[in-house]
Amino acid sequence: MKKPIGICTALVTPYTSDGIDYDTLHSLIEYQIASGIDGLLICGSTAESALLTHEEKWQLIKFCISVINKRVYTVVGCGEISTSNTVINCQMATDLGADMLLVVTPYYVKTSEKGIINHYSQVAKHCNAPILAYNVPSRTGYNMNTNTIASLARLGNVIGIKQSNGSMQENADLIPLMQNGFSLVCGEDSLALPYASIGAVGLISVVSNAYPRIVKLAFAKDIVAYHNLTQLCKLVFCQPNPIPIKYIMYRLGMLKEYYLKLPLVAISRKWKDNIDKELPKYDCYL
Repeated sequence: MKKPIGICTALVTPYTSDGIDYDTLHSLIEYQIASGIDGLLICGSTAESALLTHEEKWQLIKFCISVINKRVYTVVGCGEISTSNTVINCQMATDLGADMLLVVTPYYVKTSEKGIINHYSQVAKHCNAPILAYNVPSRTGYNMNTNTIASLARLGNVIGIKQSNGSMQENADLIPLMQNGFSLVCGEDSLALPYASIGAVGLISVVSNAYPRIVKLAFAKDIVAYHNLTQLCKLVFCQPNPIPIKYIMYRLGMLKEYYLKLPLVAISRKWKDNIDKELPKYDCYL
C-alpha cells in the first residue's frame, strides 16, 4: 500500500552519557506531531543508526513506534551492506508496525548495477511493507542512474526513491516514472522547492528536527521561507550530519546534552560560534 510522504523528519537520537535519553526522545516525537509533521524516519543516518548496537537499534525502533502509535506514519531505516541482513531488518521492522522501509544502496562493497537491482529484488520479494529506495552517493560511493531506478520501479512494492544525489537534471529524468505512480522524495533540505516543482511528493528532512515550520512552508513553495531555509542549511550542514543539527537542538533547549557517538565528535569552535551568532534570525520559525 502506498503511503503519502509530505514532510518526514529524519529523527535524531538524543543521548546522555548514560545512553539513549528516552524521556527527551518522547518529547521530540510529541513536538514533531504537534508541529503537524506528516511522518517520522527512525534509524536514518541522522539518528547515528550505524553507530548503535543491535540491541540499542531495535529498542529505539520499538519505543518510537509505540509512542507514535499511528498518529503519523513511520519509516524505519533498514538498509545494510548485506542483502540478507537487510531482509531480516525489513521483516523485523514490518512486524513491529513500520509503515514504510527505507533501504539505502549497499555501501563499502563495490557492487554493480546488476548487483543493486538483485539486492532490491530480494528485499522486495521477502518484505510486504512499502519500500523506499535511498540513493545517497556521498555516503555510499554509488549513484543509481535512471535506468537502475526504472528497474526498481517495476518491483511493485518499491514505491519510490529518496534522492540525495544533488542532481536536479537526474531527478527531472524521473518524471516519466512519477507519472506512472513512482514517488520521488527529496532527501536534501536545501533543494526542497526545486524538488517540489518537478513533482516530488515529499521531503525527508534534517532541518525539521528543530524547525518543522520553515521546512513545511518551503516545500509548499513559499519563496521567502525557502530562501531562509537555504541560509539555515548553511548552518545545519556546515559539518557532517548530525553534528550541527544536534548542537542547534541543544542550543534551543531540545536536547539535555550535546552528545554524539564516536567516531563523531563535537562541532568545531568556528562553526559553533557562527551558529550561536546566526541562530536567533530563525526564532520566528519556532
